[in-house]
Amino acid sequence: MSATLQIDFDHDFQQKLMQQRFGAGSVLHDAAAVRAWRQLWMAQLSSWHTPYKALIDCQHLTVGKDAQLEEALATLVAFMQKLFLRKAVGFNRREGCNHDLLPFAVLVTEAEARQELGLRTRARARGDDLRSQIAIQNHFRQQVVELSFSVPFVLDDDNKLAVLKSKLTNNLMQWHAKWSLLIDCSNFSIDATQRANFAKLESFLRRYFLQKIVGYNRKGVAQDFPFSAFRAKHKAALQLERDTAVAGDEAHCRTKTT
Repeated sequence: MSATLQIDFDHDFQQKLMQQRFGAGSVLHDAAAVRAWRQLWMAQLSSWHTPYKALIDCQHLTVGKDAQLEEALATLVAFMQKLFLRKAVGFNRREGCNHDLLPFAVLVTEAEARQELGLRTRARARGDDLRSQIAIQNHFRQQVVELSFSVPFVLDDDNKLAVLKSKLTNNLMQWHAKWSLLIDCSNFSIDATQRANFAKLESFLRRYFLQKIVGYNRKGVAQDFPFSAFRAKHKAALQLERDTAVAGDEAHCRTKTT
């Protein structure tokens, strides 16, 4: 996989939309880089069983001018169209980044790209930035949803709680069995004013097959969280093993994530 290619994926199953954001310094310099993109994209397709559209943020993407690159890009999109992709549109077009070589339209603004895809246009809200800070990995065989945060995330107001609930609820569209929530607490904390609201969120999730919430990588004391939270991940895994039907090796999430 290309070391210069980083992509963050987010899924909006209600709008049937896959969002892709290229990380800083991402470069499609040759056909091998396109294959790396295909590999990352393919890993997301286990979540999709219906047609979807792709909204691609190209702000940090540079496209090279390798002779075989355009053909490889066209082949990528043609292949994805056979696997439920209806249409792809990019935005944050940048001069000098060769975005015109991509096999789909790359527009200047996200609003223009959404309009091109036939989606509702919207002003960029604070919640959009918060959503990008929250990462979810589904370990379906292990019956575990793993939640982590890319930057320090303090749950201290209703807006943050609403964004967290929205992202978890959206992810639940993929689940039809019991599951447990495993939270990486290295960047996560809950303000005392939100304890009661977090309890309401937990009660809501239990209506949708949630069995247990366990945290790991906590920095403070266990009392800082309204659920069992440990410093080591293996201890959190043992807690899941003891309190749920998940096997110990599965709770460690040692198999490939989706």
